[in-house]
Amino acid sequence: MSVNSLLKYGLNEEIKFLKLLTTKINNDSIIIKKTEGQFCCVDYIITNLMSSHSIMIELKSRRVNLSKYNDFLIGYSKLNNISTEYNNKMVLLVWSDIYENVYFCEYKNNLLLSKTTTINGGKCFLINKSDTENGISKLINKILDI
Repeated sequence: MSVNSLLKYGLNEEIKFLKLLTTKINNDSIIIKKTEGQFCCVDYIITNLMSSHSIMIELKSRRVNLSKYNDFLIGYSKLNNISTEYNNKMVLLVWSDIYENVYFCEYKNNLLLSKTTTINGGKCFLINKSDTENGISKLINKILDI
C-alpha cells in the first residue's frame, strides 16, 4: 500500500471515529474538534465546557484484528512529540480496527521506556496490550470524566 493510500485511509478512519465519538457521547457540553495541522501529533481535542478541562486523542487505525496482538505500535517520533508538546496534559492513545476493537491508554512518560522495533524503515514503540484498556464504552466514560 502506498504512503498516499495509507494517509487517505487514516484520514477517513479519523472522520469515522469522530462521528462515532460524537454519537456515543451525545453531550452538548463536550466539544470534539479534529485537529487540522498536517504534522499535529494528536487527532482530536475534546473539551468539557462545564469543567473547562481538555483531553487529546491520538488515533491509530488498523485493518488487522487487534485482539490477536500482544503489542500495539506507535511511531517513535510521534510518542516523543506527544511527550514534549502535551506535557502535563491528558493524552489518550487509541488503537481501533475494522473489527470494532478499541484499545486505549493514557500517555505517561513511562511509555517512552517501552520496547522498540523497526517497521518499514521507521522506528516504533511497542505498547503492551496489558497497559491498555479495552472497549468503546470505557473510552467514552474516560472522556466524560474530564
